[in-house]
Formats: sequence, structure tokens, C-alpha cells
Amino acid sequence: MNTIERHCLIGVLKERHRKSRKKKKGEIISKLCEQLGVGRKQAIRLLSSHSIGRPANPERRGRPSKYQEKEFRESLRLRWRTVRYP
Repeated sequence: MNTIERHCLIGVLKERHRKSRKKKKGEIISKLCEQLGVGRKQAIRLLSSHSIGRPANPERRGRPSKYQEKEFRESLRLRWRTVRYP
């Protein structure tokens, strides 16, 4: 099974998995494991909502940088170069 067929199969089963109840979800996961030759955990990851492609929010996460001003960053880089900081 090539990559395109694999993504199509995952896309179809992902929608069924999302709409179905618990017992049917187990059957879908077993079917995917059998067809792709992967373990149950991997099948669950493939059927989860964030499994294929880039993350939903590509913005930088975490604490914002304290060096956001352009002039400050340029002067900081200049100082780093003079002391040969990596």
C-alpha cells in the first residue's frame, strides 16, 4: 500500500471513527491495524484529529521573547559578534 492509498484509507476511517460509538471504534482500530500492519497505539494516533499535516496553530508557543525590539536585537547581535559568542 503506497502513501496516497494509506492517507485515503486513514481519512475514510478517521471520519467513521469520529462518528461511531465505543464498540465500533474498537472494530475500526482493529481493521486499521490489520490493513496497515501497525500496533493499536499507532492506529489510535493515526485516527486522532491532529495526526496528518502541520499543527493547527503554527504560532510560536510559550513565553514571549524579551528581545522583541529590532534595534535591541541588532545591538545584541553586534555585541555577541565582538565577543565571538555563538
